[in-house]
Amino acid sequence: MPSKDDTPKLEKMIADVLAEVRKTGIKHSDEISTLQSFVQKDMIQTAKHIVRLDNNIREEKAKNVALESEIKRRNLLVFNIPESEQNVEQHVLGHIRDELHLTDIDDSEIDDAYRIGRFDSKKTRPVIVKFVHGKIRNKVLNKAISHGKAHKADQGRLVFRPDEPAAKRRVYKENIEAIKAARANNQRIRWRGSELFIGKKRIAAVNERENYISELADWIEKAETDSSDPRGTKRPVQSPTASVSKVPNIQ
Repeated sequence: MPSKDDTPKLEKMIADVLAEVRKTGIKHSDEISTLQSFVQKDMIQTAKHIVRLDNNIREEKAKNVALESEIKRRNLLVFNIPESEQNVEQHVLGHIRDELHLTDIDDSEIDDAYRIGRFDSKKTRPVIVKFVHGKIRNKVLNKAISHGKAHKADQGRLVFRPDEPAAKRRVYKENIEAIKAARANNQRIRWRGSELFIGKKRIAAVNERENYISELADWIEKAETDSSDPRGTKRPVQSPTASVSKVPNIQ
């Protein structure tokens, strides 16, 4: 059992041990802070890479849609032509001349007409009509729209629609309620490039950024802004939200 004379020695030993612990703790704390800083920088760079890839993909998607729109600009989709009708081109032409009263249009204005999709006895497949000139296509479409409004109650009437890229049709479908309301209020619905507008309001785009990418971009901005306090002391920034964890691995 230590005597009273040993007490100063014990106190000094305890003090030395505590000092060493503090020194080691500070060293490990600095090492952890440095590691956090490296991890933070790596996360930011990876997130930036993902956002850049997304921007490139969305840009290419918009270009592809623009190209497909250009290819389809002379086409119309025609619905409700009976499957029993063999000569769909003459059937469409007869409707254009007799029902739409566009008697100046003849078969020389139609380049081709054919059904799309697999045969289904329970459904009537639409027909794609390719016009020689875009102006004739627009003339027929505008006349068909006005005729359709006047004969909305007619059962089995032919319905004409623009032949749009699949990406644009998806945007239409996702925003169909807003589009119906706009039509009821005689508001203008139009595409400006890859973006859909109702009146002057932008509704959606075929290359809309996904929510998790938007969150990731916001996180990058916050991480770069908050990665140090006004004194320059590094501090960790909260990781992206749970939904951002769905981001695929980038090799």
